[in-house]
Amino acid sequence: MKTISFVYYGIYSLMLLFVIIYFIIVFKDEDYKLGAFDYIHARLDNKCHDIKITDKETINTLYDIMRNFDEVANKEKLSYIACAGTLLGAIRHGKIIPWDDDLDVIVDVNDMDHLTSVVFPLLYERGFSIERGVMTNNYRLLKSGTKYPYMDVFFYKKRGKNYVPKSDYYGLMYPKEKKLPLNMIFPLKRYKLGDIQISSVAKPREYLKKIYSPKVFDEIAGTFFDHSTFKSYKLCTKKIDDVDPKYM
Repeated sequence: MKTISFVYYGIYSLMLLFVIIYFIIVFKDEDYKLGAFDYIHARLDNKCHDIKITDKETINTLYDIMRNFDEVANKEKLSYIACAGTLLGAIRHGKIIPWDDDLDVIVDVNDMDHLTSVVFPLLYERGFSIERGVMTNNYRLLKSGTKYPYMDVFFYKKRGKNYVPKSDYYGLMYPKEKKLPLNMIFPLKRYKLGDIQISSVAKPREYLKKIYSPKVFDEIAGTFFDHSTFKSYKLCTKKIDDVDPKYM
């Protein structure tokens, strides 16, 4: 079993490396190239870093983006799923994770037209702009005239008994998220995120343990990507009980 796991990890690592190298060669944006190089370095580097608290202005901007998106989506009956670190913040912290600096949501591929033709124009009127993601063909929602912070909007579709990403690259980059059981995702529910409410999956703890780690509610670990500098940092593993309460 260990041999099989080692072989699987080796194949996955080679595939991921190939995708990143292809990404670096094809795309022109220097920030993305630096981010890709830095991500590889963080994966290979054994040095770990303590968590760094995100400044209050950035956190407040994230709340503003999330609040406006949720209000317009609800008014126009667009279903969405707060995912990844955004949902982890809601479930583990009851707020945006103090060291997070972006938002992540999923929209069903069948709702893309509704998103782009109805929801996005209303968000334009509220002072937001939309950019197109490069690698995973997603969208980014951010305040007009800024480049950071932002919300990533990814697209998923139903396939059999699973929910899968529209982008093949997304599945390669995040293999734990490429096949999500429908009965874990639906029906969607509402959760508290600071002083606002967000929409997300039916079984959040099961989902978060699947995409992160079975220990995600007991410890802090993994790699943090700073979206303002495109730098990646391997976080030092710490038990939740050992983390200074001001960071939680």
